[in-house]
Amino acid sequence: DDEEVIHALLDRCPHKSASLSEGRVILPSCSKNSNASEESTTARFQCAYHGWSFDGESGKCLQIPQVVASEGGGGSSSTRSSSQGPASYGRRADTTAVPAMVQQGIIWLFPGGNLEKALLCPPPPRVPELDLPGYRMVPAIRDFPLDWAILLENILDPDHGLFAHQATPFDMYSASKDNPMTVWEESTHDGRGYTLKSSVD
Repeated sequence: DDEEVIHALLDRCPHKSASLSEGRVILPSCSKNSNASEESTTARFQCAYHGWSFDGESGKCLQIPQVVASEGGGGSSSTRSSSQGPASYGRRADTTAVPAMVQQGIIWLFPGGNLEKALLCPPPPRVPELDLPGYRMVPAIRDFPLDWAILLENILDPDHGLFAHQATPFDMYSASKDNPMTVWEESTHDGRGYTLKSSVD
């Protein structure tokens, strides 16, 4: 949201199970002009399928454009209207908020329960080098349509590089007893970084 607070919801709309990540994020400054049943002080997630909107912090349903919220909170009326509702659409219309935090520029999610459970768990691991003065990190974002465990296994597997990527820096097979590989380190950035290089004699 405007204060750079991280919010996360279960990627499933309770209406038709559409993926909320395919929808929109509506910031609080934009929410004031909407027809939401309650004014949200945090970012809202809006489903791209039917426009249901959810509070980013609690997961509570704030707007169903096709119905008016019920004053009793027991569900929505059958009146089709996009006007402002007085109270609630009922708990069945809510989605699940997922505790989230930012540490060292990395977003961490806790899908195993609510915030109370997350606070009982140890904090995410830290990379000590990222806290050193002068340490430089260049973040990059890539969207992979696969499970994180598969990606992690791929990153930690250096043997695939030469064959899958046809990249000589991954070459661990050309060297032999008669032609050994030499690996050396070159200092960069005025001694604040280094590059590993190799060659086969």
